[in-house]
Order: sequence, then C-alpha cells, then structure tokens
Amino acid sequence: MALEIPEFETQIRGFDRNEVADYIARLQHEIDLLADRSKSLEASKAQTLIDREQLVAEVTRLHNDVKRMTAEAEAERQRLTAELAQLRSQFEQVTGPVDSVEGMSDRIARMMRIASEEARRTKELARQDAEALTEELREQLEAAKYDRIAGTEALAEFQASTNARRAKILETATQEAEQILQLAHEERSRIIREIEEAERSRRELYQRLAEEDERNRRAAQESLDEQIKLAWEEDERNRRDAQHRLDQKMKAAWEQAEANIAKLDEEARLEASSLIAGTKREAKVITERTAAEVELLKRERAGIVTHLSEIKNWIDTTVGGSLPMADLPDEPAAEAADVPEAQQDAD
Repeated sequence: MALEIPEFETQIRGFDRNEVADYIARLQHEIDLLADRSKSLEASKAQTLIDREQLVAEVTRLHNDVKRMTAEAEAERQRLTAELAQLRSQFEQVTGPVDSVEGMSDRIARMMRIASEEARRTKELARQDAEALTEELREQLEAAKYDRIAGTEALAEFQASTNARRAKILETATQEAEQILQLAHEERSRIIREIEEAERSRRELYQRLAEEDERNRRAAQESLDEQIKLAWEEDERNRRDAQHRLDQKMKAAWEQAEANIAKLDEEARLEASSLIAGTKREAKVITERTAAEVELLKRERAGIVTHLSEIKNWIDTTVGGSLPMADLPDEPAAEAADVPEAQQDAD
C-alpha cells in the first residue's frame, strides 16, 4: 500500500520534513508487517482445518472397519444357524416311526450307533465352532481396541501439534510486538533529544537577543516562543496520532490472533469429544451383540444334548437294557467358561 506523504509547511526551527516522512514510512512498514502476520495466522488456520479433515477421514475409516467386522460376525452367526438346522433335520430322521415290528432290534441298534456317533460329532463340531467363533470375536475386539487406541493417539498428536503451533504463533507475535514497542520507544527518545537540542538553541538565541534593545528582544522572543510552541504542539499531535494508530492496529492484530486461536481450540475439543464418544458407542454395541449371539448358541447346543438324552432314555425303556449302549456325552464344562472369558476380554 503506497503511503501519501503530505506537504509540511516549513517554519523557523521546525522539524525536518524528510525526517517526518521517514518516520511515517517506518510506521507504515510496521503496519505492513502486522498485515503479513495476519496472513500467516490465516495460513495456520487453513493448515489446522486440513489436519482436522484428515482426522475425520481416519475416524470414518475406523467406523467402516467396525461395520465390516459386524457384518462378518453376522455371517458367521447365519452359518452356525444353518448348521443347527441341519442337525435338527438329522435328529428328526433318526427319531422317525418304525414301519414294522420285524427288524425293530436291528433298527434300534443302528439308531443307537447313529445317535452315539452323531452325539460325538455334534459335540466336537459345537466345541470347534464355539472355539473358532470365540477366537474370531476376540481378535475382532482386539482389532477394535487397537483402532480406538490408534485414533486416540492420532488425536493426541493432533492436539499437541496444535498447541505447539499456537505457542509458536504467540511467541512470534509477542517478539514482534516487543520489537515494535522498542522501536517506538527509541523513536520517542530521539524526538525528545531533538527537542532538547532545540531548547538549548532557543536559550542560546535568547542570550544573544538579551543584548539588543528591550523592545526588539521582547518582540523577537515572543515570535520565537510562538513558533516553538506551534512546532511543539504540531509534533506532539503528530506523535500522539501516530502512536494511537499504531496502538490500535497492534491491539486489533493481537485480538484477532487470540480469537483465531480460541476458535481453533474449541473446534479441536468438540471434534475430539465427538470422535471418542462415537468410538465408545460402537465398541459397546459390538460387545453386547457378541455376548447375545454366544448365549444363543449355547442354548441351542444344550437343547440338542437334551433331545439326545431323551432318545437314550426312550431306547433304554424300549429294549429293557438288553443291548449295550454308548453313554451320551456330557456337556463340557470348559465351554461354559469360554463365554465369560470372552465377555471379560470385550470389557
């Protein structure tokens, strides 16, 4: 921005016009520096917005991963449900009505063998499926915990970077303000020295005029005093105006910097609170759904074992204990402890 230098009137023992123009030019240069600093603050704000968008993208990716793991758990649940339906169908075939009395013993023997083999196979499959599902769910929960920790670390890193940039901006602005104030004090001291020099010259002139005629001395002294007074008042007005403008612009630049920093802090805090709350809700939903599905599978398996026990009792009643029978497998106690352990891992 070009500075328009007004034409100063030349008076006796007034200030040098070139020096006044240089002083105003320096003030304008300081104002331009403040404007450049404001642009730098805007650039820092834009970089902060870019960092926030990157963090939002990372959280979106984590959310998509949670959805994907939920879909995989649902597919596994459907597969186990289909396998249970197949086991029910085989159970109905085994427990079908006998067509004739002949061959009843052979059929009962076959039923016993089939029931014993089916019970062992069902127990083994159920145990393997439960272990596989528990391990898979444990891995998914560990992955979700890891992603949440990674998101928290990224957020902490972002906040640390923001705090560091804010501290650097404040430090730089403070240093520049101190430099401007130092220059203003030095300029003020120089002007005071010039005024003192002018005062000494005035006293010397007064000493010379004292030797002249009283009337001429009084008239010349009054004229000189008036000119010095006008020059002093003009310089004082110029100095006060320049100092006032400089103070106003420095105050405005400082307030703008504080407002920008406060706004960035508030936006980062709100974004962090929202991201952490969303991640916690997703983890809680996955944990509750997993516990419900494991409990459902446990009840289904217990129902199958109960049906097989009823078949064994019916066969014992029918044949009167005349045929050797394989013992039905007991429900494993170890599997009942897997679910609480998985729930503890999820917690």
